[in-house]
Amino acid sequence: HVIASNPPYIPSREIGNLQDEVRDFDPHRALDGGADGLDPYRVIAAEAAGFLETQGRVAVEIGHTQKNEVSGIFAAAGYVLTGTHRDLGGNDRVLVFERRKP
Repeated sequence: HVIASNPPYIPSREIGNLQDEVRDFDPHRALDGGADGLDPYRVIAAEAAGFLETQGRVAVEIGHTQKNEVSGIFAAAGYVLTGTHRDLGGNDRVLVFERRKP
């Protein structure tokens, strides 16, 4: 099983600083990741196990500065980082986690 997600990851306070075409086109809830931009990852990490078999994987898009924080959230929930994919600019953009064996 694999869960793939492109959750909102922008901190609430930074929404107003986005480019007009992003801020004014995308729905607010598709952008706003809460105070620190990490709220959706906390929910996904906590609830994904209910949908995955052991060694199931979760792939999430992240903001380019969020690798360590998101990795910590998933590690605390019983996942191991198994892959990092970069965007065309060379920034960390997708993290893949595997559910640890119980």
